[in-house]
Amino acid sequence: MARNANPEYWQQVLSDQSASGLTQIEWCNQKNVNIHNFRYWKGRLTAAPITENESNDTKWALITKPKTNDTQDQDESMIRIRIGKASVDVAADVDLDALARVISILMQHVQ
Repeated sequence: MARNANPEYWQQVLSDQSASGLTQIEWCNQKNVNIHNFRYWKGRLTAAPITENESNDTKWALITKPKTNDTQDQDESMIRIRIGKASVDVAADVDLDALARVISILMQHVQ
């Protein structure tokens, strides 16, 4: 059987093997199909596709600004960010690029 990169072709090959009742190796030997190509396409075509909801699954972080009393200088005000069990206190005038990197790292570890 010739090499083919057509997914529809390989879906038919997988169906034929499954219906034959033969093992993958027996079927591939009889049909002159490379077992490695067969298993590659079986893995590729039977892998669960990523749905739109899974690929766009957004996780939001709660950002709160603590209450300040009137005597506290604005430069001293802090923002508390909670992501999962992690909590980060940052100055209100924090570098936004640095804050974005911190949030990105924390989001990778949220359970």
